[in-house]
Amino acid sequence: MIRSMTGFGKAESHSSEFAISLKIEISSVNRKQLEVKVSLPKEMGYYENIVRRTVPSHVTRGSISVRVDTALQENGLKEGSLYKAKVNEDFAAGIIKAAEALGKKFGIDGRISVKDILAIPGLVETGSADYSSPEFEEIFTSALKNALDAFNQMRCYEGGKLKDDIRSRIASMRNVIKEVEPLAKEIPQLLKAKLLQKMSEEKLDIPDNDERILKEMIIYCDRSDVSEEITRLYSHFDHFENFLDSDSETNPGRSLDFLVQETFRELTTLGNKAGNSVISPKIVMLKTELEKIREQIQNIE
Repeated sequence: MIRSMTGFGKAESHSSEFAISLKIEISSVNRKQLEVKVSLPKEMGYYENIVRRTVPSHVTRGSISVRVDTALQENGLKEGSLYKAKVNEDFAAGIIKAAEALGKKFGIDGRISVKDILAIPGLVETGSADYSSPEFEEIFTSALKNALDAFNQMRCYEGGKLKDDIRSRIASMRNVIKEVEPLAKEIPQLLKAKLLQKMSEEKLDIPDNDERILKEMIIYCDRSDVSEEITRLYSHFDHFENFLDSDSETNPGRSLDFLVQETFRELTTLGNKAGNSVISPKIVMLKTELEKIREQIQNIE
Protein backbone atom coordinates (compact mmCIF):
# COMPACT_ATOMS: atom_id res chain seq x y z
CA MET A 1 0.00 0.00 0.00
CA ILE A 2 1.50 3.32 -1.12
CA ARG A 3 0.81 6.03 1.47
CA SER A 4 2.23 9.51 1.74
CA MET A 5 4.17 10.37 4.89
CA THR A 6 2.37 13.71 5.02
CA GLY A 7 -1.28 13.96 5.94
CA PHE A 8 -3.92 15.38 8.23
CA GLY A 9 -6.94 13.94 9.97
CA LYS A 10 -9.27 14.98 12.74
CA ALA A 11 -12.23 13.66 14.68
CA GLU A 12 -14.63 15.12 17.21
CA SER A 13 -16.67 13.39 19.87
CA HIS A 14 -19.55 14.99 21.75
CA SER A 15 -20.71 13.29 24.92
CA SER A 16 -24.05 14.36 26.37
CA GLU A 17 -23.39 12.06 29.31
CA PHE A 18 -20.22 13.89 30.29
CA ALA A 19 -21.27 17.22 28.75
CA ILE A 20 -17.90 17.58 27.01
CA SER A 21 -16.64 17.90 23.43
CA LEU A 22 -13.38 16.20 22.48
CA LYS A 23 -11.35 17.10 19.36
CA ILE A 24 -8.30 15.15 18.15
CA GLU A 25 -6.13 16.37 15.26
CA ILE A 26 -3.31 14.32 13.70
CA SER A 27 -0.76 15.68 11.23
CA SER A 28 2.57 14.44 9.92
CA VAL A 29 5.71 15.45 8.04
CA ASN A 30 8.51 13.40 6.49
CA ARG A 31 10.96 11.54 8.71
CA LYS A 32 12.93 8.33 8.12
CA GLN A 33 11.88 6.85 11.48
CA LEU A 34 8.64 7.05 13.43
CA GLU A 35 8.38 9.93 15.91
CA VAL A 36 5.19 10.67 17.84
CA LYS A 37 4.59 14.06 19.46
CA VAL A 38 1.60 14.35 21.78
CA SER A 39 -0.08 17.54 22.98
CA LEU A 40 -2.73 16.97 25.66
CA PRO A 41 -4.51 19.11 28.22
CA LYS A 42 -2.58 18.89 31.49
CA GLU A 43 -5.31 16.97 33.25
CA MET A 44 -5.37 14.30 30.49
CA GLY A 45 -1.76 13.14 30.76
CA TYR A 46 -3.12 9.64 31.44
CA TYR A 47 -3.87 9.27 27.72
CA GLU A 48 -0.38 9.97 26.36
CA ASN A 49 0.62 6.33 26.69
CA ILE A 50 -2.56 5.25 24.94
CA VAL A 51 -1.73 7.55 22.02
CA ARG A 52 1.86 6.29 21.84
CA ARG A 53 0.69 2.68 21.85
CA THR A 54 -2.01 3.21 19.25
CA VAL A 55 -0.29 5.34 16.60
CA PRO A 56 2.45 2.79 15.65
CA SER A 57 -0.23 0.26 14.70
CA HIS A 58 -1.44 2.69 12.02
CA VAL A 59 1.79 4.44 10.97
CA THR A 60 5.35 3.13 10.43
CA ARG A 61 7.35 6.24 9.44
CA GLY A 62 7.13 10.02 9.76
CA SER A 63 6.97 12.69 12.42
CA ILE A 64 3.43 12.45 13.81
CA SER A 65 1.81 15.22 15.85
CA VAL A 66 -1.31 14.40 17.89
CA ARG A 67 -3.18 17.32 19.44
CA VAL A 68 -6.10 16.86 21.81
CA ASP A 69 -8.46 19.65 22.88
CA THR A 70 -11.56 19.59 25.05
CA ALA A 71 -14.44 22.01 25.41
CA LEU A 72 -17.21 22.12 27.99
CA GLN A 73 -20.70 21.95 26.55
CA GLU A 74 -23.42 24.34 27.66
CA ASN A 75 -24.70 21.89 30.25
CA GLY A 76 -21.18 21.06 31.42
CA LEU A 77 -21.69 22.44 34.92
CA LYS A 78 -24.88 20.62 35.64
CA GLU A 79 -25.13 18.02 38.38
CA GLY A 80 -23.83 14.65 37.20
CA SER A 81 -21.69 16.02 34.39
CA LEU A 82 -17.96 15.46 34.07
CA TYR A 83 -17.41 18.72 35.89
CA LYS A 84 -19.11 19.93 39.08
CA ALA A 85 -19.31 23.62 39.92
CA LYS A 86 -19.62 25.47 43.20
CA VAL A 87 -20.25 29.19 43.50
CA ASN A 88 -18.49 31.00 46.35
CA GLU A 89 -21.54 32.88 47.65
CA ASP A 90 -19.66 34.79 50.37
CA PHE A 91 -17.25 36.05 47.72
CA ALA A 92 -20.19 37.04 45.51
CA ALA A 93 -21.91 38.91 48.37
CA GLY A 94 -18.71 40.86 49.04
CA ILE A 95 -18.42 41.80 45.36
CA ILE A 96 -22.03 43.02 45.22
CA LYS A 97 -21.64 45.06 48.41
CA ALA A 98 -18.41 46.61 47.18
CA ALA A 99 -20.04 47.50 43.84
CA GLU A 100 -22.96 49.24 45.60
CA ALA A 101 -20.58 51.19 47.84
CA LEU A 102 -18.55 52.39 44.85
CA GLY A 103 -21.76 53.42 43.10
CA LYS A 104 -22.88 55.59 46.03
CA LYS A 105 -19.43 57.11 46.55
CA PHE A 106 -18.92 58.16 42.95
CA GLY A 107 -22.55 58.69 41.96
CA ILE A 108 -22.67 55.96 39.34
CA ASP A 109 -24.84 52.93 38.73
CA GLY A 110 -23.51 50.28 41.12
CA ARG A 111 -25.77 47.48 39.97
CA ILE A 112 -24.03 44.29 38.89
CA SER A 113 -25.54 41.42 36.89
CA VAL A 114 -25.24 37.69 37.51
CA LYS A 115 -23.25 37.43 34.28
CA ASP A 116 -20.78 40.00 35.59
CA ILE A 117 -20.37 38.12 38.84
CA LEU A 118 -19.82 34.73 37.19
CA ALA A 119 -17.08 36.23 34.98
CA ILE A 120 -14.98 37.14 38.04
CA PRO A 121 -11.99 34.76 38.37
CA GLY A 122 -12.22 32.47 41.38
CA LEU A 123 -15.94 32.93 41.94
CA VAL A 124 -16.91 29.61 40.34
CA GLU A 125 -14.91 26.62 41.47
CA THR A 126 -15.04 23.48 39.32
CA GLY A 127 -14.25 20.03 40.56
CA SER A 128 -11.63 17.86 38.88
CA ALA A 129 -12.83 15.92 35.86
CA ASP A 130 -12.46 12.15 36.09
CA TYR A 131 -10.82 11.61 32.69
CA SER A 132 -9.51 8.20 33.73
CA SER A 133 -12.97 6.66 33.97
CA PRO A 134 -13.61 3.66 31.65
CA GLU A 135 -16.53 5.51 30.07
CA PHE A 136 -14.44 8.52 29.08
CA GLU A 137 -11.52 6.31 27.96
CA GLU A 138 -13.90 4.62 25.52
CA ILE A 139 -14.89 8.03 24.13
CA PHE A 140 -11.24 9.02 23.77
CA THR A 141 -10.05 5.83 22.07
CA SER A 142 -12.98 5.97 19.65
CA ALA A 143 -12.16 9.57 18.68
CA LEU A 144 -8.46 8.67 18.30
CA LYS A 145 -9.29 5.77 15.98
CA ASN A 146 -11.57 7.96 13.87
CA ALA A 147 -8.86 10.63 13.62
CA LEU A 148 -6.30 8.00 12.56
CA ASP A 149 -8.72 6.61 9.97
CA ALA A 150 -9.23 10.08 8.50
CA PHE A 151 -5.48 10.69 8.63
CA ASN A 152 -4.69 7.46 6.76
CA GLN A 153 -7.46 8.08 4.26
CA MET A 154 -5.79 11.34 3.25
CA ARG A 155 -2.36 9.69 3.16
CA CYS A 156 -3.69 6.93 0.88
CA TYR A 157 -5.18 9.53 -1.45
CA GLU A 158 -1.88 11.43 -1.60
CA GLY A 159 -0.03 8.12 -1.99
CA GLY A 160 -2.16 7.31 -5.03
CA LYS A 161 -1.06 10.56 -6.65
CA LEU A 162 2.60 9.75 -5.89
CA LYS A 163 2.17 6.25 -7.31
CA ASP A 164 0.70 7.56 -10.56
CA ASP A 165 3.55 10.04 -10.96
CA ILE A 166 6.26 7.43 -10.29
CA ARG A 167 4.60 4.90 -12.62
CA SER A 168 4.51 7.49 -15.39
CA ARG A 169 8.20 8.28 -14.96
CA ILE A 170 9.17 4.59 -14.92
CA ALA A 171 7.27 4.11 -18.19
CA SER A 172 9.16 7.07 -19.65
CA MET A 173 12.50 5.62 -18.54
CA ARG A 174 11.61 2.23 -19.99
CA ASN A 175 10.93 3.85 -23.36
CA VAL A 176 14.31 5.63 -23.31
CA ILE A 177 16.10 2.35 -22.57
CA LYS A 178 14.30 0.80 -25.55
CA GLU A 179 15.84 3.57 -27.66
CA VAL A 180 19.28 2.97 -26.15
CA GLU A 181 19.18 -0.82 -26.59
CA PRO A 182 19.70 -1.02 -30.39
CA LEU A 183 22.32 1.74 -30.20
CA ALA A 184 24.20 -0.11 -27.48
CA LYS A 185 24.36 -3.31 -29.54
CA GLU A 186 26.36 -1.45 -32.17
CA ILE A 187 28.98 -0.17 -29.69
CA PRO A 188 31.40 -3.19 -29.81
CA GLN A 189 31.54 -3.13 -33.62
CA LEU A 190 31.98 0.62 -33.68
CA LEU A 191 34.85 0.36 -31.18
CA LYS A 192 36.48 -2.40 -33.20
CA ALA A 193 36.29 -0.33 -36.37
CA LYS A 194 37.63 2.70 -34.50
CA LEU A 195 40.60 0.70 -33.16
CA LEU A 196 41.45 -0.71 -36.59
CA GLN A 197 41.24 2.76 -38.10
CA LYS A 198 43.51 4.13 -35.37
CA MET A 199 46.10 1.42 -35.98
CA SER A 200 45.94 2.14 -39.70
CA GLU A 201 46.41 5.86 -39.15
CA GLU A 202 49.41 5.17 -36.95
CA LYS A 203 50.76 2.87 -39.70
CA LEU A 204 51.40 0.07 -37.25
CA ASP A 205 52.75 -2.96 -39.01
CA ILE A 206 50.54 -5.53 -37.32
CA PRO A 207 49.24 -8.59 -39.16
CA ASP A 208 45.47 -8.88 -39.32
CA ASN A 209 45.67 -12.32 -37.77
CA ASP A 210 47.89 -11.34 -34.83
CA GLU A 211 46.38 -13.43 -32.04
CA ARG A 212 47.55 -11.16 -29.25
CA ILE A 213 46.03 -8.05 -30.80
CA LEU A 214 42.78 -9.84 -31.62
CA LYS A 215 42.51 -11.09 -28.04
CA GLU A 216 43.03 -7.61 -26.58
CA MET A 217 40.51 -6.21 -29.03
CA ILE A 218 37.89 -8.77 -27.99
CA ILE A 219 38.46 -8.01 -24.30
CA TYR A 220 38.19 -4.28 -24.93
CA CYS A 221 34.99 -4.66 -26.93
CA ASP A 222 33.50 -6.97 -24.29
CA ARG A 223 34.05 -4.31 -21.67
CA SER A 224 31.82 -2.01 -23.69
CA ASP A 225 28.99 -4.56 -23.79
CA VAL A 226 26.08 -3.07 -21.80
CA SER A 227 23.55 -5.85 -22.34
CA GLU A 228 23.77 -6.91 -18.68
CA GLU A 229 23.15 -3.36 -17.46
CA ILE A 230 20.14 -3.01 -19.75
CA THR A 231 18.73 -6.34 -18.56
CA ARG A 232 19.13 -5.29 -14.92
CA LEU A 233 17.50 -1.92 -15.61
CA TYR A 234 14.44 -3.63 -17.08
CA SER A 235 14.39 -5.86 -13.98
CA HIS A 236 14.54 -2.80 -11.70
CA PHE A 237 11.65 -1.18 -13.60
CA ASP A 238 9.60 -4.36 -13.07
CA HIS A 239 10.41 -4.29 -9.34
CA PHE A 240 9.34 -0.64 -9.15
CA GLU A 241 5.93 -1.51 -10.59
CA ASN A 242 5.58 -4.57 -8.34
CA PHE A 243 6.22 -2.47 -5.24
CA LEU A 244 3.76 0.17 -6.43
CA ASP A 245 1.05 -2.47 -6.95
CA SER A 246 1.73 -4.52 -3.82
CA ASP A 247 -0.72 -4.34 -0.92
CA SER A 248 1.40 -6.59 1.29
CA GLU A 249 4.52 -4.39 1.43
CA THR A 250 4.45 -2.73 4.87
CA ASN A 251 7.23 -0.24 4.21
CA PRO A 252 7.48 0.36 0.44
CA GLY A 253 9.27 3.70 0.79
CA ARG A 254 12.51 2.09 1.96
CA SER A 255 12.36 -0.64 -0.69
CA LEU A 256 11.77 1.92 -3.42
CA ASP A 257 14.61 4.07 -2.12
CA PHE A 258 16.95 1.07 -2.37
CA LEU A 259 15.78 0.44 -5.95
CA VAL A 260 16.55 4.05 -6.86
CA GLN A 261 20.14 3.60 -5.64
CA GLU A 262 20.56 0.37 -7.63
CA THR A 263 19.06 1.92 -10.77
CA PHE A 264 21.33 4.94 -10.50
CA ARG A 265 24.34 2.62 -10.22
CA GLU A 266 23.35 0.73 -13.39
CA LEU A 267 22.80 3.96 -15.30
CA THR A 268 26.24 5.23 -14.28
CA THR A 269 27.87 2.00 -15.45
CA LEU A 270 25.88 2.09 -18.68
CA GLY A 271 26.96 5.66 -19.35
CA ASN A 272 30.62 4.93 -18.63
CA LYS A 273 30.67 1.87 -20.88
CA ALA A 274 28.72 3.37 -23.76
CA GLY A 275 30.41 6.75 -23.68
CA ASN A 276 29.30 8.08 -27.05
CA SER A 277 27.60 11.29 -28.11
CA VAL A 278 24.32 9.56 -28.99
CA ILE A 279 23.78 7.56 -25.80
CA SER A 280 25.24 10.00 -23.25
CA PRO A 281 22.39 12.59 -23.55
CA LYS A 282 19.86 9.79 -23.02
CA ILE A 283 21.68 8.70 -19.85
CA VAL A 284 21.39 12.30 -18.61
CA MET A 285 17.63 12.21 -19.33
CA LEU A 286 17.29 8.91 -17.44
CA LYS A 287 19.18 10.20 -14.41
CA THR A 288 17.05 13.35 -14.37
CA GLU A 289 13.86 11.29 -14.29
CA LEU A 290 15.32 9.01 -11.64
CA GLU A 291 16.17 11.99 -9.44
CA LYS A 292 12.53 13.15 -9.68
CA ILE A 293 11.41 9.67 -8.67
CA ARG A 294 13.81 9.75 -5.73
CA GLU A 295 12.31 13.04 -4.55
CA GLN A 296 8.81 11.60 -4.71
CA ILE A 297 9.85 8.46 -2.85
CA GLN A 298 11.05 10.61 0.05
CA ASN A 299 7.34 11.34 0.64
CA ILE A 300 6.32 7.68 0.77
CA GLU A 301 5.91 5.82 4.07
